[in-house]
Amino acid sequence: AGGASAGRARVGGEAALLKGVKVEARLPNTVISHGQERRPATVWVIGDGTTLRASDDHVVVGYATTLQGFVTIFDRGPMTDTLEIGKPLPVHKADAADTAQQIYLTLPEASGLQLSQMEWSPDDGVEAMTAGGPRIECGTGAPVGQKIKVLRTGLEAGKKGGGGLAGRGVPWGAG
Repeated sequence: AGGASAGRARVGGEAALLKGVKVEARLPNTVISHGQERRPATVWVIGDGTTLRASDDHVVVGYATTLQGFVTIFDRGPMTDTLEIGKPLPVHKADAADTAQQIYLTLPEASGLQLSQMEWSPDDGVEAMTAGGPRIECGTGAPVGQKIKVLRTGLEAGKKGGGGLAGRGVPWGAG
């Protein structure tokens, strides 16, 4: 009831969750549709507090109702850098999302540090704040695995009384 326009209205914002949709018409009176659903992977918290989910293929898929279970990135960039539902993340934010995912998956186990928050800004890239430990500047699109190895070495030196990195920021910039 209502035709194609009513169908599009019902789908609305949920269409951003779909990728690779294929529709087959078989006679008589049969329509078969195949679709693949995007998996939300990150939540971007933009400057005004709006929370947006982005998929594993870097498309903004909707508003986030929870931060639980997602890699969450607090966006400290300019408010002119808009994110729109159904549109891809800008390349620099897609790179930042990849970097944040790597940090989230590898840092706690490799270093023994607990993540408390991740932030992104155009100047510094991704920064990981740790609970009671250093603030780690990881940049964007940088070799995160190598940086975590250097961090672990510095933390171990700090524990042995060699100064190390305990309690200080760890700057690496974007490269």
